[in-house]
Amino acid sequence: MLDVRTLIVHSGEKLSNIQSLGLKEYKDSQLGRIISKSDDCLSKLVFLQIDVQNADYILQIWNDKHDKEEKYHKSEIDYYLRNENYVDANLCVNVESVKNIIFNQIYKFILNIPTPMNRDKKRKLPPIEYLIVKDKIDFEKIEQLISGDLRGGYSIENGEKRWYGYGLQKFLNYVERKKDISDKVILTIKEKIEDAVREYWKDYSDSSKEKEEISSLDIRQVFSDFTPNYEKKGYIEGEKLFTAIAPYFNSNKCTCKGDVEYLEEFVRSVNAVLDSKIVLKANIDDLICEYFVKSVEKR
Repeated sequence: MLDVRTLIVHSGEKLSNIQSLGLKEYKDSQLGRIISKSDDCLSKLVFLQIDVQNADYILQIWNDKHDKEEKYHKSEIDYYLRNENYVDANLCVNVESVKNIIFNQIYKFILNIPTPMNRDKKRKLPPIEYLIVKDKIDFEKIEQLISGDLRGGYSIENGEKRWYGYGLQKFLNYVERKKDISDKVILTIKEKIEDAVREYWKDYSDSSKEKEEISSLDIRQVFSDFTPNYEKKGYIEGEKLFTAIAPYFNSNKCTCKGDVEYLEEFVRSVNAVLDSKIVLKANIDDLICEYFVKSVEKR
């Protein structure tokens, strides 16, 4: 169901790692067409050895390896066939099955709806001095205190915890373990993060404020005065940084793999404007941290 949604919502975009297709080598998967059971061409798929007996719709997916070697085999007319550079895949969709899945997910959602918090009752939360002791921010305590609702931007889905505080915590840990960052830059980073956490906690402690009114812990906003401007920054950094490039940066997991094409485009773009270049790393979260360090250094 997630793959079907992704293919339809992002129709026309380059997609990769559509798990239900099982085509790991293909870098570009796109929704080709949707065939309804009422269409005449649906019956023709029987000749392609596709079981359409229980299918109400067929999603045809066009897959491309983007084989860089193909240009060296122009004389081999059937090279792309032998190498299977282009593959069409089909996803069979049964309306009744989809309906049952949706109803089941809605039922699970309803069961997990937390008891509404009484907004008239003032929440008893500790002062910020309890959470920041001797310049050390206790992110674990903050997480425990905000994990009961969604106001603080904390959420759990499929066992994965997400919160912008995780990103700031990873950044602080990175800065503290690196030996080649100047004391001035470290101090600036720590002060900016501490100021952001203080403002965040002040807003969160005010029970009259809605989620949208609470100051953000998004590292991009915290260090917005330092990050350089570059072409397509709003798209690459604003939209793709934490959805495609480093999707687990703001979670309790580590980003070991992201979208390679967006990652390379991000590195090329920021290296064109930074004083010292960042390099590709196996740990993509560290690469993101390095980018923000160098942004502060540039200032």
